Amino acid sequence: MNILASAIRRALGFAVLILASSACQTLPPPPKPVLPAAVAGLFSSCGPGDGAVTLQLYADGALAGSLETSWMARSADEWQVELIDPLGRTMLKVHNHGTRLDFAGPLAARMPTVSVDAAGTLALSGHPTGIQLREVPCLLAFTYPKAWLSALAEREGEGGKVRYLFRQPERSMELEVSSTQPSGPTCTDIFWREYLILSRKLTWCLSGTKRRKASLVGLSDYKLTWVQIDD
Repeated sequence: MNILASAIRRALGFAVLILASSACQTLPPPPKPVLPAAVAGLFSSCGPGDGAVTLQLYADGALAGSLETSWMARSADEWQVELIDPLGRTMLKVHNHGTRLDFAGPLAARMPTVSVDAAGTLALSGHPTGIQLREVPCLLAFTYPKAWLSALAEREGEGGKVRYLFRQPERSMELEVSSTQPSGPTCTDIFWREYLILSRKLTWCLSGTKRRKASLVGLSDYKLTWVQIDD
């Protein structure tokens, strides 16, 4: 009887395992999040395009300088930026072609070391910034990169706020929007790891409609803001 009871228990256990395995195999994967049209409108290609902004640099909370900046992008991989002083002189010219950056002008010698890592991410003095080189035109055009959309992984709701999570191999992005005004002011936190255990964050914010504004916070002790110059 003990042998029979043991055999029955084993048979029942085996049947339960088969049923559990079958149930796991038939569960559909969770649906991929979908961006509402208003949120999707915050994204576009990083070129071609052109424009002009007033760029401000803050160091330790104090304004360190302000220059008019014009830019032109033939594509995300080929663009040029010029920083111009109040007298109309070009103080710095930055040209990108592929993964090569060239600097010219009086401020070029005062620039920190700028490099590009294997993932295409810009680094200042050896420290990644979280921004990819081909995303610079999107920064200046007041739009988030359309390339992020293929990395959309999750949607989280929290009161009047909604977060959309994008995951790439080298970083993740969290876009927070208002659930009642999804096309209004937004901020995206960009996260990445530096030196294996050290986590870094850069916050990229957009606001305004007719006169666009943007900012980057998290570049060491610096903050960048820029405002659209009316045509």
